[in-house]
Amino acid sequence: MNNLFFGTWELDGILKPVSDKKARDLLLYAKSHNINKFDTALAYGAGKVERILSEVINDDDIILTKVPAITKPTIDECFVDDYYPAGYVKKMVNTSMKNLSRDFIDIVLLHNWSRNWDGNVNCIKELLELKDAKKIRYIGISLPNNFNLRLSEDIIRNIDYIEAPLNKDNRWILNDIDFYHNKGLKIVLRSLFLQGEVLKNGEFSVDEILLNVIKYNTFITVGMTDFSQIDENVKILEANYKKSSTFNSFVINGKSPTPKDSKNGIF
Repeated sequence: MNNLFFGTWELDGILKPVSDKKARDLLLYAKSHNINKFDTALAYGAGKVERILSEVINDDDIILTKVPAITKPTIDECFVDDYYPAGYVKKMVNTSMKNLSRDFIDIVLLHNWSRNWDGNVNCIKELLELKDAKKIRYIGISLPNNFNLRLSEDIIRNIDYIEAPLNKDNRWILNDIDFYHNKGLKIVLRSLFLQGEVLKNGEFSVDEILLNVIKYNTFITVGMTDFSQIDENVKILEANYKKSSTFNSFVINGKSPTPKDSKNGIF
């Protein structure tokens, strides 16, 4: 399951109680199922989830974390510096590195974004400076629900990753995945399942979601708060990938992953 990220949002107990011990046990259980990619954020439990992750990860695990805006902007907010002021991104990334007990982070995304923000802004410049300093390997943006707009070329040329929702209410990213892949960007799809539960039926079924994931060769993030969810989600994902001709030659942009790609967290 090299394209699967364990989503950690629910480990802060925001929806139902999850003790720190259970969170650690869940992460270790996921690792025992060959899951070594973890999607987290500084905002999850005010850094608590990052600190829990630091207790179970090793140098071979891939961490994607996100820098929150000072306050959450509206989807059409115009003034980016009100939400990501000068120096703020570097400060938050340093805090995440401390929480994670790492001197670098594999992937850092800006957690909040507006349709009116362009690429020539301080927050992206600060991520690029951290990338140049080898503090971050890859940078990008997490797009909010209902974003439904193609990012500008000024943004695209400076980032490596886009994270976007894919569920029954948000399918717009499917229109642009090929475009972004052709630009060299990697896509992480989130919110595939409803609060960690497998969607067994409904308007947008798990099979339909996964067939889209397979078709477009993307990464996926799944949140899980029970051991049975890890078992079931991994089983369903593996079954769907085994049905696909891409299962044994997972590709992006027509290139098969190399050992170097895997080591660097690309796959």
